[in-house]
Amino acid sequence: MAPSTQPVLLVVDDNEAVGRLMAEILGSAGYEILLATCAEDAIRICDERLDPVDLVISDVLMPGISGVQLCEILAREKRARRFLLMSALSPELWERRLPILPKPFTMGELLNAVREVLSQPISREART
Repeated sequence: MAPSTQPVLLVVDDNEAVGRLMAEILGSAGYEILLATCAEDAIRICDERLDPVDLVISDVLMPGISGVQLCEILAREKRARRFLLMSALSPELWERRLPILPKPFTMGELLNAVREVLSQPISREART
């Protein structure tokens, strides 16, 4: 099987229904999708891959390891290239180190945010 030429996105949300819906939307837009319901599963998925994930889309508030902590771990270990956080909390409350998609969002807003983040250079921390 030939390697995928589509960006590989890892969706991480502890609400399984939300994660599945996002995976369906993004998959129908042509992205290769990986899905995790917690940060520990996301780390395991990334560790099993030969190449880094192109974009991790993670909820901020999750049991155990938060989305912010997950992104820090994957960047430090060079297992992901770019990051997009989702949060119902006001984006003004967050340090703007990582892009944030405010919840709730529409399908169009999700797709636009993903395209925008993928168009940005790979984060300095994630470069190999």
